Amino acid sequence: MSGHTPGPWIIEEGHIQRDSGGIRYWQVSDGQDAIACNQFCYADESQANARLIAAAPQMLAALEALLHQAIQTKLSTEEWGRAAINEARAAIELARGVS
Repeated sequence: MSGHTPGPWIIEEGHIQRDSGGIRYWQVSDGQDAIACNQFCYADESQANARLIAAAPQMLAALEALLHQAIQTKLSTEEWGRAAINEARAAIELARGVS
């Protein structure tokens, strides 16, 4: 994986006019190019998906910072802390495309 498009990402609402009517959709972009869009779900679901996708760079950065801090503290010595650290590592690896 070569890396992801740097944030911040923004949500843009769009509308496509068709002969059978219009389709409302949500798109996530970096302000210039579309990163992800969804026009085949219900509008509420599309908007919720777009919000989650747009928040991904910030969530990844926050999780990485929390993981770093957790490793530096006594959290890593507690059984539940080790489990949380392992889950955070797995999520970060998934986001980074590490298998």
